[in-house]
Amino acid sequence: MATNYVMWYSMSSAMANDDINRSFAPSDGTDEVLDIFKRGRENGNPWGRANPRFIIDETGISKSNVEYHLRRLNDAGWIRKVSRGLYEFVEDPREEETDDDSTTHS
Repeated sequence: MATNYVMWYSMSSAMANDDINRSFAPSDGTDEVLDIFKRGRENGNPWGRANPRFIIDETGISKSNVEYHLRRLNDAGWIRKVSRGLYEFVEDPREEETDDDSTTHS
């Protein structure tokens, strides 16, 4: 069952991380994988965690490519590996830039 694939996300688990690569530019495929981690946060549903099988099922991206995108996101510090086969959203620095831009141009 897919119920165990996505778990809730807590802001306390996304501590400020100096190791986040703010200049990392994700490809379209990497961005699609990152979007899976963000699903649900707009409407209060569980979000922020996923495993490779869930990402494959949701996106249709091949296993090897999902693993590649997860490695790139993990290396950039945008997600982190919680345990074997489970990843957690940390931060998307592009969202901070968007928030900063909107507040400075008001």
